[in-house]
Amino acid sequence: MKDIEGMIRKNYELSKQLTPRNEVIYTDIVCYLRTSSLNELEVEELIQEILEIFLSTQSRGERIEQAIGTDYRSFCDSLIAAASVQPRRNKWHRTLANLEMWINTIIILWLIDLVFEHLPKMIQYKKPLLNYEVNAGFLISALLIVLAAIFTVKYIGKHSFSLSAKKSLRKRVGMISGFAVGTLFALLFVVSKELGSFVLFSAKLYQIAAGFVAMIIMIKGIQTINNIRS
Repeated sequence: MKDIEGMIRKNYELSKQLTPRNEVIYTDIVCYLRTSSLNELEVEELIQEILEIFLSTQSRGERIEQAIGTDYRSFCDSLIAAASVQPRRNKWHRTLANLEMWINTIIILWLIDLVFEHLPKMIQYKKPLLNYEVNAGFLISALLIVLAAIFTVKYIGKHSFSLSAKKSLRKRVGMISGFAVGTLFALLFVVSKELGSFVLFSAKLYQIAAGFVAMIIMIKGIQTINNIRS
């Protein structure tokens, strides 16, 4: 059994021993690995090995380039390629993690909608409104936010080395990101207004909450079983 969360905590604690320069390089490597096709267990095992290389090189007073070369991306690609030919373990972990992210995003958006839309109606009518209508605008907004988050994480991970090396590129990416965020919010506003009247279904608030809790418990249970088998 491999405790992935325990490995993450251990790797984080070990990374605190890195010098500022090595920490920057290490962070870029971690970002790149986390957006690869490897599952979370394989990534954490690689990070553990990389940390050992960093710390041992650092303890000898050598530059990290003497151990992994100057092309960090090629170094990562070689590790990913080597790990990819091994029998895949815990292959459902990434799928479950993505599903959990989707559900968490929907829960957050639902809570925001409750506070800013549903609660004011309850105050206005001075009575509890247990029925909650799920409309097309809400679901499409959730989809757009998740896709935007996935794209952003993937882009930063895949370009982590170039972003660290070029300040001008970081500035340009920052400007583009700001514009993209503004556009996304404008799009979400339009979607919520135009499609907010298209009700897909309605349910009691406690039924929706219970459904979310059940889904999270189910995912956590499957993840635990996968960890035990790995």
